[in-house]
Amino acid sequence: GWKDKDPLSSWGFNLLQPRAKQRAEALIFGRVREYRYDVTYSCQRCTLSSDHFCVSIKAFPYDWQMFAYHLPERLEYEGCAPVFLGESAEQPKESELQRLIDAHPEFQDAGVR
Repeated sequence: GWKDKDPLSSWGFNLLQPRAKQRAEALIFGRVREYRYDVTYSCQRCTLSSDHFCVSIKAFPYDWQMFAYHLPERLEYEGCAPVFLGESAEQPKESELQRLIDAHPEFQDAGVR
């Protein structure tokens, strides 16, 4: 399938020419910020503690949407819905996600709401 091939060859670059791959990467991925391609979809998952994990989703044209989940393996959290933590224009760092979780009432006490 198309995913098995080199992605640069699908952009019409002849990768057999000298330095073609470097030129193609510079043209496609090395653009200045105002001319870069927007991220159309991205998903980031990270585990921050033994009780919960976070998922951040970027879907063009929206900002990053950040959610925290209680680990489903913990019986007391079975069936709990994800908790919306907020949104961010930039890809969130784990420290930012941890700060949002620490401040959210859902995670303030150990009980299930």
